[in-house]
Amino acid sequence: MQLSQKNQKLALAAAAGVAAMLVIRRKLRTKIRAAFDIGSGEHKLVVAAVHGTSVKVLHSEVSTVLLAQDLTRPGGDGALSAGALRASKEALNDLAERAAAQGAQAKAGVATAVFRRARNGEQHLKKCSDALALNLRIVPQSTEGELGFLTACAAAGREVACAWDSGGGSFQLSARVGGGGGLGGG
Repeated sequence: MQLSQKNQKLALAAAAGVAAMLVIRRKLRTKIRAAFDIGSGEHKLVVAAVHGTSVKVLHSEVSTVLLAQDLTRPGGDGALSAGALRASKEALNDLAERAAAQGAQAKAGVATAVFRRARNGEQHLKKCSDALALNLRIVPQSTEGELGFLTACAAAGREVACAWDSGGGSFQLSARVGGGGGLGGG
């Protein structure tokens, strides 16, 4: 059966519309994501079902790992001790297993102050991130402040005047400055 040129264009447009709808539907599927906050005193995990802008927390967990305390131990050499590294690795392994048990399809996270300061912090984080496929990265203190501010706004359900984040190895105070999109703090 031969379609007229007008009907061919209509059929092509309809096929393109169906294809676009399938792509959009695929992109809007619910994904299970795991977020890690690897701090100086605690390693944290949140697993959530994310669908568009909707987020439903499925699991959250905190593991105490006193890395900042270890880094400042008397007689320390600016590196995390073998015991602290082992405790961190075990905590990350446990959290990664929990994320997998929850069905996490994507995993990512940030590491903070102690990893910026310790001579062996970056190496330890890379080794664990690669071994467990966690996609972890060390962030600067300014980014810590921004994340703290955005988290406070999300938790409050509105923009907040300022936010502070007091962790085991650093402190950030952040606020929107100049009425624009920028954040200030440190």
